[in-house]
Amino acid sequence: MHSFLKNFYDINNQAYHSDILAEKVNQFFRWLQLIDNSDWIPPAILYLARNYSNPELLVRFFTDLDRLASGLMIQRANINERIERYSKLLYAIEIGEDLYASHSPLQLKMEEKQYILKILNDDLYLMKKIRLYVLIRLDTALSEGKASYHFHNITIEHVLPQNPISNSVWENWFATQEEREQYVNRIGNLVLLSSYKNSQAQNYDFELKKQKYFTTKTGISNFALTTQVLMEKEWTPEVINKRQEQLIDKLTQVWRLQ
Repeated sequence: MHSFLKNFYDINNQAYHSDILAEKVNQFFRWLQLIDNSDWIPPAILYLARNYSNPELLVRFFTDLDRLASGLMIQRANINERIERYSKLLYAIEIGEDLYASHSPLQLKMEEKQYILKILNDDLYLMKKIRLYVLIRLDTALSEGKASYHFHNITIEHVLPQNPISNSVWENWFATQEEREQYVNRIGNLVLLSSYKNSQAQNYDFELKKQKYFTTKTGISNFALTTQVLMEKEWTPEVINKRQEQLIDKLTQVWRLQ
């Protein structure tokens, strides 16, 4: 069995080595490093130590540990809830329980999955602790894992502006303040940008915003989420509703929320 110190190093530095599936395992380590707590580390170290030479088992376990850690973060589980859950998981690993049975502490309960979906379907932008993490995971899924990110350069932007200019096309598409508030902070209205943009441009009409605000110098967005928007000719409630449904479906696949 590999030493715990060696396994902690491999997790922390995404340095797992194997003839197969090493990059897949290390990708899960990269995602787990973005979780806003470190309570997942003890079960990660223990499982890696016991199964270092079996990458297939590692991929299966870390797929579900990533799902659990993400789910607890999105639900804003407190430290006591997290410690209790991960302690049960440590014990389950120690005694060799079936970690993939529905009652395992590694698995999300049905009520947890429903609550996570409710949070994701709500005003995600207002959830400062999780919004960037969720959108980056979503963008990765849309790009089929091909995108790479420098997190300190990424900002979240609204397509429908938070404060649209009077007599703009936005007021034609969203007639009232109440209607705008219904859509503006939801995931279907959000995109990622890779660098700071002039804040005045946030309120441009849709076509000008696509040209000046949602493109790079090469004219191509770095993000799949943003590229989707560039392909739209208008940005109406119907468009946002359709996109909302598609993006929630994608996150449901990523974290198996049904």
